[in-house]
Amino acid sequence: MTEIETRILELLKDLILIPSTASNPDGLSHAVRLVRNHIESIPSVEIEDYNSGGRPSFLAKPRSLDGNVRVLFVGHVDVVEAEPEGFHPKIEGNRLYGRGAGDMKGQVALITELFKQFLSSRPDLPIGLMITSDEESGGEHGVGYLVNEMGCRPGLAIIPDSGSLNEIVRLEKGVIEGRLVSKGNSGHSARPWTCDNAVHRLLKNITKLTNHFNSFKLSETEKKIGHWHHTISVNTLKTENTTPNSVPGSAEAVIDIRFTEVKTSSDMVAMVNELLDDKTVFYPELTSEPLVTEPDPVFLRITRQITERPVKLIREHGGSDGRFFTMLKIPVIMSRPKVGGLHSDNEWIEIDSMLKYYQIIAAYLREKLSNDIQNDV
Repeated sequence: MTEIETRILELLKDLILIPSTASNPDGLSHAVRLVRNHIESIPSVEIEDYNSGGRPSFLAKPRSLDGNVRVLFVGHVDVVEAEPEGFHPKIEGNRLYGRGAGDMKGQVALITELFKQFLSSRPDLPIGLMITSDEESGGEHGVGYLVNEMGCRPGLAIIPDSGSLNEIVRLEKGVIEGRLVSKGNSGHSARPWTCDNAVHRLLKNITKLTNHFNSFKLSETEKKIGHWHHTISVNTLKTENTTPNSVPGSAEAVIDIRFTEVKTSSDMVAMVNELLDDKTVFYPELTSEPLVTEPDPVFLRITRQITERPVKLIREHGGSDGRFFTMLKIPVIMSRPKVGGLHSDNEWIEIDSMLKYYQIIAAYLREKLSNDIQNDV
């Protein structure tokens, strides 16, 4: 195992030990601080700390740089909830297991080491490192805040949070999460004709929405290549009613909508509202636009050369923080080492592919920033 590999794995294991979940603000702060500690000793680096909505983040770049960086590494340290044993990293064969290993503490360890190595050797290199702690809950207080409120405008963002080693993301679906709320009239269930059952009303609206979204399904052949159409999922149902013989006067559901690049979030919200009756309201709580980007051909070539395998441009159903950059026409590169079991008890990252990914990014930076680099890192 190389020295670089050892440093990356040690940082990754330390990060996994921290339960940096949305329900643990101290864990989020601890994880952000741990990454910060790994780069703050570089004399040429300036670190700006931020906190929006209780979510810490930082942006690091060369102290001498006036303006935005040309290449920005972007990563998040927040993870989804897990049992305590999920935060104990373990290595089995060529995989490192633990909550966040693949999403995306392994990649955070990688880009942190890359940033440290390049800036230690070339203090004025126009690269930056952005670490946030709210990607799993929407990203509005992390990347969204730094881009939209603090004016971060890199020439290019590298976000190793999707795809795979030879699969580079070109499209991601947009996301809308929100509540459907139906109102009715409560009463005794022995006389339902005197009431307006809110649950019945809500279910009728859900059925109407589901049928409409089902109409977007593609042919059987097209479905096999990715189900690339708008979808809706009803994820929770509830009512305030706790009495078994009472008709509920209100009911709500949480829905999750994924939509392709042919629509905007405003289009989709308007579509939902047009289908609802006059006693049902949709309250969007999270909206994000689809990601559309064209990966740098230089990156594609280098990936192909180092892996000695073909490169595939892919479409992803999940969202990422990349959308905050692409909405401003800032190109994004999204690929990553081989990972699996994301958000499960068996989440993992492949160790060998981590070093391979490190080599890809290092080679890309050397070529992309060749005019700024005098000596190899």
